[in-house]
Amino acid sequence: MSSQTLMMTAFFLFLLGSLSTLTRRMMAIRLGHALLMMAGLSGFVAALLVLWSGTAWSLDLWSMAPFGMITLRMDGLAAFFILLFHGVAMPVALFGSSFAAGEAKPLWQTALLNLFFVAIDLVVLADQAILFLLAWESMSLVSTGLVLSRHEESPVRHAGFVYLAMTHLAGGFVVLFLLYLTVQAGDGHFASLAEALQGQVPEVQLLLLLAALLGLGTKAGLVPVHIWLPRAHPVASAHVSAVMSGLMVKAALYMLIRVFFGWAEALPMALALLVLGVGTLSALAGVYYALVEKDLKRMLAFSTVENVGIIVMALGAALVAREAGLAEVTSLALSAALFHGLNHGLFKSLLFLSSGAVYRASHEKNMDHLGGLIRQMPATAAAFFIGSLAVAGIPLVNGFASEWLTLQSLFYVGAFGLNADMGMAIGGSVNSGATMLGGLSSLNWTLVGGVLALLAAALLGLVGALAAACFVKAFGTVFLALPRSQGAREAREVPAVMRAAMALLAGACVFFGLLPSAGLRLTLPALEAVLGPTASSPLVLMDQGLGLIFWSAPGNLPISGGASAGSQLMIYAVAGLLMVVALLVAAVLTLLRKRSGRAPVVAETWNCGLPLEPTMEYNATSFATPLRLALGFVGRFAVERDLYRPFADGLLRLAQRMRPLQGGNVHIYLSYIFATLLLLLLFGR
Repeated sequence: MSSQTLMMTAFFLFLLGSLSTLTRRMMAIRLGHALLMMAGLSGFVAALLVLWSGTAWSLDLWSMAPFGMITLRMDGLAAFFILLFHGVAMPVALFGSSFAAGEAKPLWQTALLNLFFVAIDLVVLADQAILFLLAWESMSLVSTGLVLSRHEESPVRHAGFVYLAMTHLAGGFVVLFLLYLTVQAGDGHFASLAEALQGQVPEVQLLLLLAALLGLGTKAGLVPVHIWLPRAHPVASAHVSAVMSGLMVKAALYMLIRVFFGWAEALPMALALLVLGVGTLSALAGVYYALVEKDLKRMLAFSTVENVGIIVMALGAALVAREAGLAEVTSLALSAALFHGLNHGLFKSLLFLSSGAVYRASHEKNMDHLGGLIRQMPATAAAFFIGSLAVAGIPLVNGFASEWLTLQSLFYVGAFGLNADMGMAIGGSVNSGATMLGGLSSLNWTLVGGVLALLAAALLGLVGALAAACFVKAFGTVFLALPRSQGAREAREVPAVMRAAMALLAGACVFFGLLPSAGLRLTLPALEAVLGPTASSPLVLMDQGLGLIFWSAPGNLPISGGASAGSQLMIYAVAGLLMVVALLVAAVLTLLRKRSGRAPVVAETWNCGLPLEPTMEYNATSFATPLRLALGFVGRFAVERDLYRPFADGLLRLAQRMRPLQGGNVHIYLSYIFATLLLLLLFGR
């Protein structure tokens, strides 16, 4: 069966799963999720066939004058994201088949979840502007319905309102970007839009790319347009949050990659550095707010902001490298961005499902009220632990490999930017892009790019450390110590179906952590779809396992020659030997301890003669307080209070002043119409 047939089968099963909710309640929930799982498998195989063969396909649906043929197309980039979407859809469907029954409006959620996958698939398969916009808005509206499943609650309605407002803001900029190019191109086909973008004067092209960055960045959750994300994700059901946080933000990043790498052949170095800066700011802000948060699901939502920031940091490094003429570093950085997008989709979905299991068992999301769950919920604790290792970038789990490649990309960009021997070679290409920025054209953009890339690399290290602290806090306060509430004391392990779903995602996290080359191989067709023949260098990384890169000489790029396969093999042999030695030492010490005959002494912790109480334990708030005080300069700026509130107040004051214009007098309204017609006659020629 061909990839195209399998993808159409997936669409049919999604629609059938949505319609299945018309049957009886329990049967509808199980049937809807079963069809969702089957559709996920069908689309997963369809994407895998394209990635394996390297052959793209197109399907013409119908002609829509004057926008041209409405077309679906799956190339390497679209197939990579379809693989992620459908790979996560299967465990989510398995989890939801048991979890949804206890949620508000389960039939509503089941129907909308199937429709959501139809919309998100069309977003990445659309090869025409009108179809993309229809799919984009459908994805936004369906996800709003999923957020508002408990609309009777005031916080849920408020979260839905904020999400809908920010979604329409994002949609407005995306519509402006695509429709302008459609008018310029004469039709809405993506190839025509790419030619139209490349044909614009530099100033107009810059404005269009900024509009795309703002619109797509809002949907992705970039700071400062991220405020919808920590509001909407926590109020949704756990499996819905997994889909929104793990997958929906990737749809925006897909289009960002398509536009900035596939459509725009060149852009100003200042814009590339802006992308890098926004990614760094998002990573820092996201991990800080996650660290001080005590609501488990809000913490995970802020962690999504952090990881989207890391992905955009890699994209920024790739853009800077491309404008500097460093094709191999461009491929490396873009591969790191794609790989981290895949990894984040897996471990963040795992963490949201695990948090849902915790909530189902204890009816608590406040980490200060949890604790001790590892005894009653060992499987959930193990799944959350693996997800925590992955999100913290700990080796042998998937988050480490992609963050490591991102770090190396930033080091390469920084080193070449600071290398005086490369100054003339790079300067011509980057400074030519800066001429559209007036007085900024006199800056040495090579030096600026190098300094900012190295600064971003250092901050990425800080982000990793704070992420580790954040999830030490989360795992420790939720699963260790003593229960701090009645719900935590009475918690029991979730059903086997939900545990199996978490095990699938945990297994995927470990698989790509132990074999990152498998994940990197999946990125190659996506690289070739947007970079063309210059995307061949990551093959060397894949053949060498993790892709450790070493310096050979200043000014040389050692991706293809800096480390031989023999030296790479020696590195892994030594690492493996050290692990074996560590295990042997641990085994010997354990054996000696048992043979000594001394039983371990268990005694209560000394508390000045007073009995120990759960309230005496470190909780999420007390754990984060020292770091919050140390980083207090970050916490003093609140995005909503210091940025959005003054803007909203200004709009309200402007509305009050304009209120007399709408006085209710029909003669005044007729005069407005007359003035408008007069202006159109005078200036509309």
